[in-house]
Amino acid sequence: MTWTQVQLKDWLRQHTGAQVRLEQRAGGLRIQGTVLSVEEVDLCGRLLTEVSMQAAIAGLEIVLTLHQERVGIQVAHESAGETTLNFALDAPYERLTATEVLG
Repeated sequence: MTWTQVQLKDWLRQHTGAQVRLEQRAGGLRIQGTVLSVEEVDLCGRLLTEVSMQAAIAGLEIVLTLHQERVGIQVAHESAGETTLNFALDAPYERLTATEVLG
């Protein structure tokens, strides 16, 4: 399936509380975690969808921002009050796969 912004937002909303995996076809990206929330954020009259995910690694925070053409991905890890890892990247919808992780 080729995703669009609306389709991925709806799918993630339906899977709030579930563990999901997002992968980029041909490698380079794999994120797995529990979808905590899918929220619309108003940025000066422009709506942006933010998805908060919790990974199995303590202190690791994943936030997805759903833009028109791509998904922005921010990953940060905090340990003992200090940020030890922080990076951002993006992936076009047409290269993403999304699946629910069962059991």
